[in-house]
Amino acid sequence: MSSLITFIHRFPIAVLSNRLSFRLTLILLMSCLCYSTNTSAQDNYLPPEVQSILDKYSFTNDVYTYSIALLNPSDSPKGPQPFTAIGWRVDKPMHPASTIKLLTTISALDQLGPDYRFKTNLYLKGKIERGTLSGQLFIKGFGDPKLVPESLSQLVEQLKGLGVNSIDADIVLDNTAYQPSVKYSAPSDGELMKAYNVTPNPLLYAFQTISFTLNANKKNTQITYTPQLANFQINNRLSTAAGNCSDWRKNLRFSLKQSSEGRWEANFDGKLPGPCQNLLWNIAAIPHETFFRMGWIAAWENAGGKWLNQRPFQVGQVPPDAPLILQFAGTTLIDAVNDTNKFSNNVMSRQIFLAPALEQYQKPVSTEDAITLTKKWLTKQRLSSVDLVLENGSGLSDIERISARQMTDLLRYAAFSKHQDYFIASLPIAGIDGTMQNRLIAQVKNLVHHILHDQASSKTIALPEKLHTSGAYIKTGTLQQVRSVAGYVVSKTGRVYAVSSMLNHVNAGIGGSAVNDALMIWLLNDGPMKIGVKVKSGQNQ
Repeated sequence: MSSLITFIHRFPIAVLSNRLSFRLTLILLMSCLCYSTNTSAQDNYLPPEVQSILDKYSFTNDVYTYSIALLNPSDSPKGPQPFTAIGWRVDKPMHPASTIKLLTTISALDQLGPDYRFKTNLYLKGKIERGTLSGQLFIKGFGDPKLVPESLSQLVEQLKGLGVNSIDADIVLDNTAYQPSVKYSAPSDGELMKAYNVTPNPLLYAFQTISFTLNANKKNTQITYTPQLANFQINNRLSTAAGNCSDWRKNLRFSLKQSSEGRWEANFDGKLPGPCQNLLWNIAAIPHETFFRMGWIAAWENAGGKWLNQRPFQVGQVPPDAPLILQFAGTTLIDAVNDTNKFSNNVMSRQIFLAPALEQYQKPVSTEDAITLTKKWLTKQRLSSVDLVLENGSGLSDIERISARQMTDLLRYAAFSKHQDYFIASLPIAGIDGTMQNRLIAQVKNLVHHILHDQASSKTIALPEKLHTSGAYIKTGTLQQVRSVAGYVVSKTGRVYAVSSMLNHVNAGIGGSAVNDALMIWLLNDGPMKIGVKVKSGQNQ
């Protein structure tokens, strides 16, 4: 409105003195005013369903933002119609939490391809003779984010396939693919034993996490664990007691200590309600190199391998004159992307984030290298990085920021990219799996079998097959002060919306998810089409 007043003040008086010109000018000005008001309504619209939830939990409107874009055309008999943006505070940089993993994964898919395999190399400065490997065996990691027990067993079997039955060598672990600074590219909340806080490591084994499974009946308790580790034992001193399984940790005490002989001991004391079954307890407390060593020894011995004069493992660097004897092809990128997006695995995401830089630069990489390369990728795809702040690509950060519009533009790009099917198949499905398994169950119950009825309404659009079925395909984001969602909602009539919704507030944990759910439900019911505000087309230009 202020720009309109300024325009009137600056308009030449000579023109205004002419009545006809004045009338034409007034019409022109009113047209401008109407256009401006319409644009404002579209760029700053809060659905009543969302507003009511914000009010219910006493959130002010300035702690919330969303942006949506329509990816398929309208059902107009005249064909695709022009659309304009709709959202709320769409350009405000917000903390995305784990929804930033969408940027990490689609950029990695584009740069490396879904079939890219992470590797782990073995080098030998010595010899293999009569079934015995002697000298120095170097194990160098290149950031496989899913080097799990099955993978390590395969690697050991491949080593045995070279004719090795016993080892009489110094084993050296080479972690130099990453610069040491990568472990510091995330805030510390003091929960150092939590699996979500595991830091990146080129020789990351089993997410550096021990997963205990606890079972109790009326008489006794049982504890098992994975992965199998050498020099590790459980001291189970739990007794059973009456109680509620929902609060089973209340009277349980746990400690993890290393004995003077070097053995690691997990101590469980206290009481466990019985019967309680399949209770999970994840702990990440043993240092990376030690954890890998314990896993390697267990895998080698399980494969029937023997030791001659077993010596402590060392940490070092592969010398230039040590030949490569084995390159193990580990996890595929698409497998890692699936786990990262479905289950929001932080350390996997951080290692995926580093992978393109490691592949391109062929030297020890830092998080700064990954950030630079990701922003170059955004520029190449004509996607904005204005005000974008990246720290480690996982969302486990105090400083990462992105706007809702930037996220939606990224989703529009991904929906029509060459890896569209892989990317969208990695997203959690509301009411079905991943981090969306228990959300929107009632709303999608009668929608999941609804097939898009008008997929051929525009020959210029080829949406992924996953988006032919109504439902919500959504990456979630959760931190203490953040609740966010980003992904795709296919409405009950078959319209496909890209959506980004973020709430940043100290009390986000109380009601924040309900706000995001309200927006997704609004989209499932084609809310944008009912208010007379057209939605931005996502057609691939």
